[in-house]
Amino acid sequence: MINKIKSKILDFNFIDCLYFFTKYDCRNNYNNVIMYHFNDNISEATQKKFFEVIKNDSHEIRDIIKKNGFKFYTTDDDDESKCYGWYLKNWHDGTKTIDFEPMDSLTESDLGHVKMYYKQCHYLAIKEGRFEQL
Repeated sequence: MINKIKSKILDFNFIDCLYFFTKYDCRNNYNNVIMYHFNDNISEATQKKFFEVIKNDSHEIRDIIKKNGFKFYTTDDDDESKCYGWYLKNWHDGTKTIDFEPMDSLTESDLGHVKMYYKQCHYLAIKEGRFEQL
C-alpha cells in the first residue's frame, strides 16, 4: 500500500506540493500536520478518496517528504520567530525544488514571517549542508 501512496505523492500530475511543520512558533497544533496542495485538475471526489486511503499512513508520508524533499524554516524580519518543517514539490521534469508555499499559505499572514531558508539533506543526516535563503 505504501508504494502506491508514494507513487501518488511523487506524481506531479497529482500533487503539486506537500509539507509539514516540525515546530510552528506559538501554535503546537500545527506541528506534524501534513499540508497537501493538489493539482487543479484533481477532482474533490478523487482528493477525498486519496485521504481515505492515507488516513493511517501519516508517519510514512512524512518519511517520504523527508527522503525526497527539503528541510526549511520561515522567520520574521528580526529572525526571532521561527517555524521549521519539511517540504516537497514535484515538477513535471522530475526535479525537486522549493518555493514559498509554506510561508505564503501560513506563516506570513499568521506570524508575519517574511524570510524563508532551506537546505537539501538526507533526513538521517540533518546537520549536513547549510541553510540558504530562498
